[in-house]
Amino acid sequence: MGEPRVLFSLNGQLWPDDDEYEDKSWEEGSDNNGKQEDGEGKIGKRDLAVNNNHLWKKMKNSKTQPDQQCNANASIGPPPVPTLDEKVTSPQEKPSSELGHKVPLKNERILLKIRKIKKRSKKQKRLKGEEEYDYQITDQKKDDKRNSKKKKETEEPPNNNSSNVNCNNNVNLNNHNDCIVLKPQPLILKDFFETVDDSNQVQTTLPNELLVKIFEFVVQDESKAMINLLNLCRVSENWRRLILSTPKLWRVVDLSDFNKKPSETELVQFSSLLVNTSHLNFTGWDYTLNYSNLAPILETCGKSLTSIVFRGCYTIEGTILDLLSKVCPSLEEIDLSQTSASDRSERAGSKKGRNKVRKVVYPLFPSFQTYLATNGSKLKSINLSENKINGLTHLFTAITKYCHNLRSLDLSNIQSNSSFLLRVDTLQASCPNLQILRLGNIFIQPPKSGNALGFPKLEELSIPCNNSDHGHGEPVISSLTKDAENLKLLDIRGSPRVTASCIIKIPAWNLQHLAIDNCSTIFSTGLEMIVSKWKHSLIELDISHNCHQTGISAALEALSSEKDCPLKVITLRGSSVLFESVEKLLINCKNLSLIDLQSCRALPRGTKRVFVGEEVVKFRNDIINGRYKNFDQ
Repeated sequence: MGEPRVLFSLNGQLWPDDDEYEDKSWEEGSDNNGKQEDGEGKIGKRDLAVNNNHLWKKMKNSKTQPDQQCNANASIGPPPVPTLDEKVTSPQEKPSSELGHKVPLKNERILLKIRKIKKRSKKQKRLKGEEEYDYQITDQKKDDKRNSKKKKETEEPPNNNSSNVNCNNNVNLNNHNDCIVLKPQPLILKDFFETVDDSNQVQTTLPNELLVKIFEFVVQDESKAMINLLNLCRVSENWRRLILSTPKLWRVVDLSDFNKKPSETELVQFSSLLVNTSHLNFTGWDYTLNYSNLAPILETCGKSLTSIVFRGCYTIEGTILDLLSKVCPSLEEIDLSQTSASDRSERAGSKKGRNKVRKVVYPLFPSFQTYLATNGSKLKSINLSENKINGLTHLFTAITKYCHNLRSLDLSNIQSNSSFLLRVDTLQASCPNLQILRLGNIFIQPPKSGNALGFPKLEELSIPCNNSDHGHGEPVISSLTKDAENLKLLDIRGSPRVTASCIIKIPAWNLQHLAIDNCSTIFSTGLEMIVSKWKHSLIELDISHNCHQTGISAALEALSSEKDCPLKVITLRGSSVLFESVEKLLINCKNLSLIDLQSCRALPRGTKRVFVGEEVVKFRNDIINGRYKNFDQ
């Protein structure tokens, strides 16, 4: 029989599709012209709609309840929804009307929604309490599409200016605000411990040792390891017990998708699985993540834990850092980005104080300085980006004093109540092994001429600035890139005073990611030389807002001339690029997977947008087939 099928929805009430309400004449009387046949003759689609509307108006004036009338007149509804075993008409049998309107197919799934609408009545009737209602029938599918479209419009973030800089940890330099990423539903930890129904048992003859080997391949993708383990646990009870009893499958635990608040009992039960865990990620746990919640987890995996992420956990207290210092002797990487709570607030839980707002402040970063004094020599990665830190100078002094083995440092977008200047010579003398350095929107003081020690192992340098008046000059970039022969990423967006000769002097020869957006001095002269130096290795290039046609045309010509050009992503947003240059680039650079042409006024209509994946291939084929042949630039 299957589950009951829904035909109508009125004010949240649902009626099942029972046999007594089915209208068999819909199936028996429909022909290829979209008409219905009753006992006396044929009735057109328009006449059927008029009759249905007449019946609903009669129901409005009657004293019977709406839901009773719907059950009584269910035969006027759409055809019954087919179940999985019923046959649906194939696309070749799809009928079409003469006017081009879509005609319901035989056994087609159609859902209608009925709304109860209050009509405007005279003042006398309103005083007497006599209200008039009408009923509106709409297509459920169209209504859902309309609601989802409105929801996307409300969730879409506002368009930022091109000069704004997003200094995230992602290597990708392109941030397209047109793409809307819907937040997934949070998963629950207790799902791991629910017993699987015996009827879903999977009978396998493979030994447990071989199954564990297969599961190890499944969790190699660390970003999806937890979700894959949860799906495997739901297959059968035998698999669930095997996964929960194998500690080496829980080496990387990413709990960012499991941010629905668990109970302390669930956390204690879950902590027993983390004996061999080396990486813990609590990103997005913005509710109370206190000492009592974390203590059983950290005490279980403390000896093997080497990396922990608290990004967005603004309730982290200084006592948790003290706990890390005691039970995690091997910790090498710590992420405390977006954890400052000085500008956050939470509402009181009592009914009387529901509308009152109280600020929440946790003394995290003073405790972090104490943590660095004890364990700073063991740390290899520190991320403090996007925080409000009072006394940033003292924190930077603690980093340079105790963290001599740092490989990665991220201080991007930190706000402080006092002026702060990062001294390059002090950082180079204290942390010579830095490979990743991110200092977005941080004021940098270059060393005196000739005193720069350089970063010989530097691979990624990201120093963008969203205010062009405070962009970094040549002394800063020259001192930071000195002896950086292994540099792979360079992001200097918002530095209009940097010249092309300064960039060309960088000793790296295999640069892969380059972002020089809003660097007007480079655009006017020398852009072609910069691109020519690294055209054999560039994978990603951002030269947005370049208003010099000659320079950008010469740069794209140099990229197009490279045989087997490895370029995959190029951003030309707001530039004066010509269509001829774009055409050569697409035809010669076969590896392109993203090209951003938004706000490029010199391009034909329909091409001023972002092309991703298959859209790039289609765009290239359209150019080859001569679609834009008659375009006059």
